[in-house]
Amino acid sequence: MKRFAIVSNPDKDTDGKAALKVRSILEEHGAIVTSATDTSCVGPETECVITIGGDGTLIRAARALLGLEVPLIGINLGHLGFLTEIDRDSIDHGILQLLSGKIWLEERMMLKGRILRNGKNIWEDVALNDIVFGRLSALNVMHFRVSVDGKVLNEYHADGMILSTPTGSTAYNLSAGGPIVAPEASLLLMTPICPHTLINRSIVLPDTATVSLEMLDRRNGQQTAVAAFDGGRNIPLKEGDCLEISRSKKVTRIVKLGHISFLELLREKMKEN
Repeated sequence: MKRFAIVSNPDKDTDGKAALKVRSILEEHGAIVTSATDTSCVGPETECVITIGGDGTLIRAARALLGLEVPLIGINLGHLGFLTEIDRDSIDHGILQLLSGKIWLEERMMLKGRILRNGKNIWEDVALNDIVFGRLSALNVMHFRVSVDGKVLNEYHADGMILSTPTGSTAYNLSAGGPIVAPEASLLLMTPICPHTLINRSIVLPDTATVSLEMLDRRNGQQTAVAAFDGGRNIPLKEGDCLEISRSKKVTRIVKLGHISFLELLREKMKEN
């Protein structure tokens, strides 16, 4: 690899020193580098994108660059990072290893979600971590129906539902009590958010499944439901709208440097907390 783009999060790399350090190492070894605080610096000739910030920075870059299918590697300046490969204390070593070519690529599955209103597709997007069917109002419980492959599974009274990839299993899914899954697995996780029931269990589905979530009665019109893709913009849903989620044909390519297994990484992260 000789052509790199650096995408840094100014909220994490506040003085720009990390981005400058990465750029200096790359250019000292003959690499061609562009950099910015967004993905505008990434062109079709880019061979690798280096994100500086945390998991969120890498996820935003992956979504923005979906059409280019360029591999990404993250430098973590935050606290807890499962997607980022390099921490702030090993930037020199990590970038030199990247330049040496002693790397491999992991392909992470993504989700596709679309919102149907009166049978018409009004919104479509993808997610690397999760798609959340949730409430916007702080006090009202949602009432919704979940179907899998066209067959009704259950009706829920809850704060919402998380549909997660294995990559996203360590994000909101984990906070909601869902299982941790090795990122190379191919499956969908469905985890209810604060369900009003004595049973609070996640459901693991094959990656061929299509999950539909339909918003039912709005309880005196006070409830507002939304769909959020990787924690981004909230898309409002009306009563009767359907959020349909399935595996996307798109993937995110993550650069890996070391041979540390996911379980070893998980053990280290658990020590930190």
